[in-house]
Amino acid sequence: MAVCGALAAPAWSEENQLDSNKSLFAVFLARAAAGYDSPGAPDAHPARAGMLAKIAAAHPASLEGLKQFFASHLAASQEADQNQYISYALAVEGPPEFTYRYEVNELPPEVRTLAGLDRLLAAFWREAGLDELWNTAEPVYGQILEAYHGPVTQALFTVNAYLRNPTSGYLGRRFQVFVDVAGPPGVIQARSYKDDYSVVVTPVGATMARVAEAVGEQTPQIRHSYLHYLLDPLGIRYAAELDEKQSLDDISDGAPALDEMYKKDFLLLATESLIKAVETRLEPASARAGMVDAALRQGFILTPFFTEQLPGYEKQPQSMKLYLPDIIKAIDVKKETRRLADVKFDAAPAAAAKASTPPKLPAGQQALMDAESLSFDKKYDQAKEAFGRVLREPDTGGLHARAYFGLGRIAAFQRDPELAEKMFEKTLELKPDADTESWAKLYLGRLAAAAGEDQQAAAYYRAAMAVDGGSAQAKLEAGKLLGAGPAQKRPE
Repeated sequence: MAVCGALAAPAWSEENQLDSNKSLFAVFLARAAAGYDSPGAPDAHPARAGMLAKIAAAHPASLEGLKQFFASHLAASQEADQNQYISYALAVEGPPEFTYRYEVNELPPEVRTLAGLDRLLAAFWREAGLDELWNTAEPVYGQILEAYHGPVTQALFTVNAYLRNPTSGYLGRRFQVFVDVAGPPGVIQARSYKDDYSVVVTPVGATMARVAEAVGEQTPQIRHSYLHYLLDPLGIRYAAELDEKQSLDDISDGAPALDEMYKKDFLLLATESLIKAVETRLEPASARAGMVDAALRQGFILTPFFTEQLPGYEKQPQSMKLYLPDIIKAIDVKKETRRLADVKFDAAPAAAAKASTPPKLPAGQQALMDAESLSFDKKYDQAKEAFGRVLREPDTGGLHARAYFGLGRIAAFQRDPELAEKMFEKTLELKPDADTESWAKLYLGRLAAAAGEDQQAAAYYRAAMAVDGGSAQAKLEAGKLLGAGPAQKRPE
């Protein structure tokens, strides 16, 4: 296929998974300015106190209304009170209006009770000069995000590598980590709304050294949330198979430390047991037995079984989403009942575990993670060198296909269609994973459309949509382009 003409940057660039959020920023500052959520916490970043001092000096008239609103909407506990406003911030658009992102009947119950807060927040944003505060705080947020970037990126990459999940998307859903300096220190909260799974984190420490130390302590919890994002849909998909093993949940009723929600829902219990089993495989071998025993004593009764099954999964080529039915089928209710007969469950929930040093990734996987991170940060020259290092490593787990795809993506963004075409074709020659295959075919379709080869473009779009197990987002984009006219398919 000959490609001619300039190629505009594709419209489907990946979103940054680690970012700040104006709605959270506004809600956290409104709460703190009104005297809630420990406004004077000594282990908060100094920028928080500085922003609150500027708000106090501005004397926003809306602050009195916010105080009355927060006082009239108190939840049963301090934690629940804070949590409802985190839910609210994630359910609204940012300034200036703070309108809902979803239909009212789709909002979580705790958000619906906060109707009317949007008008107060909009006034507070204007009167307190939050737009200027946001711009002034940008360098601080940049520093904080940089501290989280390496550990969080590695944690998510390690999970993707273990579950064999492509990093560009999962079943059309999105995972996002929001870091906010304006909140009380040490918050880690996860929320799932429709196709969005968000984790809200606030840093701990008055110095960057302490912030970096705390990041190491928070990262395992972020990783745990990411495992939920990936494995919860699989538990739901195979709920019927899990229901056949539900008689085991009678055993968990005898675990005093186990939260009631797990005792009432075997699907939740099984999924959490699987997540804890996967976490053991991501830690050093010396720590695994203790982690399995601790999970079992807390009431996660299937963690030992899943841990025994995972080495078999690791030795075969399928992804977890394809292999999990085989694991579920292998659950022997009678055998597990005998195994669990003499378990002595803990009387109380375990304290939060300290972070351990994450295992070192194989050189090829580490190089690919570095390259993709540089590419998504638009540091293209450095990314190309990093992808080159990947190609010098042994081609295990589809590393070379992912590297050529990364190089093709960069070439497309840098308006080099001939090189982009070669890289994407090389990607397909190496028989990549389904996600990468569908994206490569979509990119080739866009390249063909840019060259005026509409029939070839349509063939690639259809091929992208036909990839079994391919990216839902790539297929959706291919379907849209396939239905568009030639003038719409060709970038200007």
